[in-house]
Amino acid sequence: MRSPDPVAPGEKRKLTRLAKDLKVWAKVNGRDFPWRLSDADTYQQVIVEVLLQRTTATAVAGFFGALVLSG
Repeated sequence: MRSPDPVAPGEKRKLTRLAKDLKVWAKVNGRDFPWRLSDADTYQQVIVEVLLQRTTATAVAGFFGALVLSG
C-alpha cells in the first residue's frame, strides 16, 4: 500500500517555483566556500553543517581544508 503524498497537488507547483527561485538567489548572492566547490564526501558535508551551527563560516572554511587533507 502506498502512503499518501503529504504535499497537496497545487502546493507542489509552488514548492518547485520556490526551489528554483532559491537556486537563482544562491547563485547570485551566495558566498563561495570550499565545501560548496569541492567533491567533499557526505561525512565531510555533515561535519561542516554541524560546525556551521556552532561557529562562523569563516572559521569553518579554515577547518575544512584540514578536514579534506586528513580524510
